[in-house]
Amino acid sequence: MRLLFLLLTVLLTSLSSVEIKKHTEYEGPLKLSADAYGVAFALPEGWSAQLLGEEGPFFLQKQGSSMQVVMSTQSIDISGVSQYLNRKFEYDSGVKIFPTKLIRQISGTVFRRVYIVNGSDFSDEAVVYVILGPQGRGVVMTGFYAAEDAVEMENFMLKMAVSISFTALRQQSNADTPFAQELEGEHFIFYEQSGTYSEKREIWLCSDRTFVLKSHEAVASSSTRMEIMKKGKWSVEDGSLRLNFSNGVKTGYRLEREYRALLVNGQRIYRLKNNYCR
Repeated sequence: MRLLFLLLTVLLTSLSSVEIKKHTEYEGPLKLSADAYGVAFALPEGWSAQLLGEEGPFFLQKQGSSMQVVMSTQSIDISGVSQYLNRKFEYDSGVKIFPTKLIRQISGTVFRRVYIVNGSDFSDEAVVYVILGPQGRGVVMTGFYAAEDAVEMENFMLKMAVSISFTALRQQSNADTPFAQELEGEHFIFYEQSGTYSEKREIWLCSDRTFVLKSHEAVASSSTRMEIMKKGKWSVEDGSLRLNFSNGVKTGYRLEREYRALLVNGQRIYRLKNNYCR
């Protein structure tokens, strides 16, 4: 396996590099670099790739096939790999994936696990790869595929994993902007760990320091989930976003910056247009 890794790396690094731009579709074979995210990777022939939005993720698809891969950068080190891969994941589309096979270590920095998929008309299984880089940086790839495409997907994920390299992060002028100033008037989605699930949260942070938080919560004695809107006051204290709800409940989320991206509890946020408040 290590010899195969070496051979693939030599072959894929011979490709010339193109800086990826958002909402532009690229077709392999092509080496793509994303200096804003500190990563570069080789896209194999027969696959296309796009960078979706300012904060990512990367979306890859096999041409003429239902095989798809979502790739994003994460703050993760080797101590967090098992916890990450032991989770169940739920997506906005209603698709859920559940771990089924054991975590497998492909190399010193590459780990993978197979999942079963519920709620998809096109995918039976998923495989999640975690590729560790320097300084607590990492890449997570989630591949969705039909059962008959398992071998082809595994080969693709392996090629992608060995082609990924971590580059120096390009700094931006807003890197030192105080969190409170940056968050005023923002509307974004983030995910919060709730038991074994990652729960979606959507929040509007107004410049008058009020907020609206939208979440989905289970109804007592039922599997039904209801959309809940909560309001209150927000502030930034000691590097955390503090939410003081109208009912007196308080909670906080750790804020970090990973180059241009703002992280909430170590996870990237996904910014949206704020039509609710300024």
